[in-house]
Amino acid sequence: MTRLHLDASRSSALFAERLLLVEGVTEGAVVREFGRAWAADDDAKQAFIDALSIVPMGTKVGQWAVRLLATHGAELCTKLAILRDSDSDSPFDNARDSPKWLAEHDPSIVQAFISHPTLEPAITAGNEHLIAAAQQSVDPEHPLAEVTVESVRAYFGSRRAGKDGDEGVKEGRGARRKAEFALTLAALLRDATDSDHGSADGISITPVRVPDHLRNLFDFLYPATPESVATDPAADEDVTEPPAWLAPDHIWDEIPDNIDWDDLYEPAFWQEHDSDPETAEPETDIVDAAEAARWDDLLLARPAQQNHAVDRDPGGWPTARVPIPGQWPGAQGNA
Repeated sequence: MTRLHLDASRSSALFAERLLLVEGVTEGAVVREFGRAWAADDDAKQAFIDALSIVPMGTKVGQWAVRLLATHGAELCTKLAILRDSDSDSPFDNARDSPKWLAEHDPSIVQAFISHPTLEPAITAGNEHLIAAAQQSVDPEHPLAEVTVESVRAYFGSRRAGKDGDEGVKEGRGARRKAEFALTLAALLRDATDSDHGSADGISITPVRVPDHLRNLFDFLYPATPESVATDPAADEDVTEPPAWLAPDHIWDEIPDNIDWDDLYEPAFWQEHDSDPETAEPETDIVDAAEAARWDDLLLARPAQQNHAVDRDPGGWPTARVPIPGQWPGAQGNA
């Protein structure tokens, strides 16, 4: 399963400390922009959202990816959030719509956040102006008469077959425009986040409302701020010097203030400040060039090279010799 689904883009999940698994690429783009709205003016949160690893699975997030990244007791990450749709016609019930396999994982590390029934209607409340602008941009000839959770759900709804004799649900007009809609909405969310009130391309910009389940998702992933610890000013002075094990003692020797730096070029200065001969490192003896062996002598001392090409046929093996008539094979001479 891992070899089948873990492609080059999803492999980044193996190296992320905190990550979010979503269904598609465009869904990840929308969620990141909601994250920027959640971070508001907090620079630390903005940096966190920019660096957050959002991994699109290409399908509904299932158990195999979560088991790979966060097996109980052998987790590869510190926080793993799962965003998936409930795809349910019934009123939202977290106990029913959350995946049953979630109980196999540590809840402090792995949590699922449900968009009910899908992402588009789940983010509509409070953002009707942005939903309407994005929908009119991708389908200008058929704008929604009223933007509500129900109308958005019907517009983007997928086709479903009927069960037990019930009539099926037809595909919504915007079911095949979800990707284009998501990218347009992500751009509008960015404009709205960057400016509390203003305009972008003639569209009035008003603040973004982050849905509750996405706000809970970002709160879960964001690292907890460590409590500030009051420090004693007197104790701060002690930390200016490194511990004894970090540096040798002699580097703390005081340097005289009255040094004439021009004297450093005089040999007498160094003779006066020479260290104790007993503790000084032994100097390497310099060998006079006249005492060193001459290279010519070394070359003469080398053994003479043998010409293995003698007494062998052209193209023959180097060890092959031309046989002499009347000589035993392998004999070294005529003896």
